[in-house]
Amino acid sequence: MDVVQLFGILSDHYPLTDSFKAALQQETTYLSLPKNHFLIEAPRPAEHVYLLQEGFAAGYIFEDGEKKIHSFWGAGDIILNPHGCFEKVPPIEFVQLTEQSNVWCLSQTSLKMLLDSFQDAQRLYRIVIGRYYVLSQARLFDVQHKTMWQRFQKLLQQFPALEQKVSQEYIASFLGITPQSLSRMKREHRKQGS
Repeated sequence: MDVVQLFGILSDHYPLTDSFKAALQQETTYLSLPKNHFLIEAPRPAEHVYLLQEGFAAGYIFEDGEKKIHSFWGAGDIILNPHGCFEKVPPIEFVQLTEQSNVWCLSQTSLKMLLDSFQDAQRLYRIVIGRYYVLSQARLFDVQHKTMWQRFQKLLQQFPALEQKVSQEYIASFLGITPQSLSRMKREHRKQGS
């Protein structure tokens, strides 16, 4: 619950001034949340931004009654609904913790106040939104130009303990294949020794 850890994570993105740190400390809340807790739950308004200090989360939508995984977040990642930050657009997604997690929580009202008052907040927000964009572009590129095995390996590099944090169904859904296809692919590559 040490706020220095929060500052350390954010400073990895951008150096923070002391005045911004003081304001941020006053506006954030540290929470220890159980597995399966929803950070964002459509169609309820997304009223907070979260920084995962420890833990893991999965983002998904429902399409034709089926859960479709679109994102994973681990320690150090910031979770927000970009549309919900400034537009009163209800989210269509769910973000759910897949294990007990410790998070820093910032209300949308506090976020707006910090953005109005501090250049640090504006720069951090631009960096976070830029990162969301870069990740979505990278995923699009991977879908178009990489094999399923390459995409799976990249996912495991990004989240080394992924298979202990989420089910094979979640991983398969993220890759856009069935759990059976994922199992078969892993079995074939084990036989090949790659």
